[in-house]
Amino acid sequence: MEIKKALVISIKHLGDVVTTTCVLPLLRENWPGLEIHYLVNPEAAPLVAAHPLAAKVFTTGRREGAAAAFKLARALRREKYDLALDYSESDRGAFWGLVSGAGLRVGYRSKPAHLFRNLSHTHLLPDRSRAFGRHISACHSQALAALGRPAARAPLPRLYYTEAGRNEARELLGRHQVEGLYAAAHFTAHDAVRLWPAESCAEAANWLAARVGPVFVVSGRNAGERDFVASILAQSRGRVIDPGPLSLDTLMALLDGAALFMGLDSVVGHMAGALGRPVVSIFGPASEVHWAPRGPRVRVAHSGRPCRPCVTGGCLGHYRSACLRDLSFEDHVRPLAEDLLQ
Repeated sequence: MEIKKALVISIKHLGDVVTTTCVLPLLRENWPGLEIHYLVNPEAAPLVAAHPLAAKVFTTGRREGAAAAFKLARALRREKYDLALDYSESDRGAFWGLVSGAGLRVGYRSKPAHLFRNLSHTHLLPDRSRAFGRHISACHSQALAALGRPAARAPLPRLYYTEAGRNEARELLGRHQVEGLYAAAHFTAHDAVRLWPAESCAEAANWLAARVGPVFVVSGRNAGERDFVASILAQSRGRVIDPGPLSLDTLMALLDGAALFMGLDSVVGHMAGALGRPVVSIFGPASEVHWAPRGPRVRVAHSGRPCRPCVTGGCLGHYRSACLRDLSFEDHVRPLAEDLLQ
């Protein structure tokens, strides 16, 4: 089977895009010289734009009009793809796989109600909603088996950033007069059930500041996230720094220099792992078996409650989770961080 050009479609959340990068070396190993392109949401483009195995990145936004969609369709058709790997698990991803004109179209099997999605692919991977006992990277790597080239392993995801991002991170460090070791942390989440109590986050940030050095507590632009970071800083001691919203490129460069990253189940943890940094990832109701960041030095902290993982949307009311309430910094998180800092 000769494949010269492939399109990887990941029109999903940022963290999902990071996990797909594990497939790129497998594709290149099996088809040397293969040209690989990406199709992602506009905000995710910086995650793969500098990747040495991604020759081109296309974007499509949910709110783009017909003219933009037609222009993208023409651009994709001109590429003459042999293979489309659709990891989007959506009708949008299936649609663009069809539009690409690729003769081989691989995607996850969906529930029978999503007939269009299932019929759009020439090769179907097992339904991922039934695969929470396997890591998402292993699920993605099954695409090679569907094409007759089973992978013996799921490589680690990898991220790369630009020189501009590196320079912006250096400017940030200089602006805050940070020299030598520093740590990075991310304690906010778009989903409230994943939030660790602010006092626990502050305890962790204070320990990092005492044990490692200055701590950058990063967050997004959302007002709720900004308020949560402010509540952490109000309880902080030592050099706990709010750098403000950062571009993904700058954030990657900042994470890449951190002696340790500590954070919740979110894209930033996936980014830190994919950059090869020591990571302590704090999990609540989500499954770390399926969703934990992958990297050479990743540790996962969870409370050990027998009821997790779960999808209840919070068991304490107001989208709060008992498994995070019961997760102690001293008992569950600090020992893992100490181990990574040895």
